[in-house]
Amino acid sequence: MSAFLTEPRLKAIAQVVFSSHEIRYTRKLADQPFKPDIYVPAKLLIIEFDGPRHFSSSQVILRDCTLDAWAAQHGISVVHVPYFIQIDARTFPLIFQEFLSSELEEMLLEYKYPHGFIDPRAVLPADYCYLGVQRYYKALTYFQPVASEVINSLCAWVLKGKHPQTVYPAMENGEFMHKIE
Repeated sequence: MSAFLTEPRLKAIAQVVFSSHEIRYTRKLADQPFKPDIYVPAKLLIIEFDGPRHFSSSQVILRDCTLDAWAAQHGISVVHVPYFIQIDARTFPLIFQEFLSSELEEMLLEYKYPHGFIDPRAVLPADYCYLGVQRYYKALTYFQPVASEVINSLCAWVLKGKHPQTVYPAMENGEFMHKIE
């Protein structure tokens, strides 16, 4: 099992994917205070790598919402890639808004890592703030092709002996999410 996706790895892959386009990394957009992780002006695409703080800090989440609103006003798509999602043939088109070529698919083998909360140090959804839980469910919807793998990774923590309330996020009704059949 190779390393999980990180912002530097995402940037390295984006550089290959968009090799014929200008890519801006962490530079402010126009007169806005935003510094997107990856911006491809020719594609009107921003790709953000969202680590645990993007799920546990309401200030970070609200800043992301402001970026999303500004980008939408300017016709720019924003894709948020959560730390529990990896790049593979199913997620590649969702992240890069491009088709996956066979040469890129071969390159991605280097980044093969399971989707979900695999690393023992991973922040689990039970530790997300309210806005983070909403963002988590939104991410599962966007990355639907791999959502069951993410959810099953949480189930694995419970099977290993962690209490469900320390693993699963609370739902709107105050109950805790369990495995989706």
